[in-house]
Amino acid sequence: MKRYSMPLLVGSLRRASIMVMSMESRAFGAYPTRTFLDPPAMGIGGKLFCVVMIAAVCVWYAALAFGLVHVVYVFAPR
Repeated sequence: MKRYSMPLLVGSLRRASIMVMSMESRAFGAYPTRTFLDPPAMGIGGKLFCVVMIAAVCVWYAALAFGLVHVVYVFAPR
């Protein structure tokens, strides 16, 4: 445990220091709102994909709940 704790601590402090310098050089937090060159927007394809994936997850869990798909068969190793 002692063997790994010191390198992990030093590495995390080094990464944090690099991140602080990067954030300060980009003036992170200088303005109350974030600035973008182009405002982020999701197109109709992205919204449709999100709706389809949420529906697929709901159908999957409903099939598991009603016993249409058995958990043992789905997650069993081959």
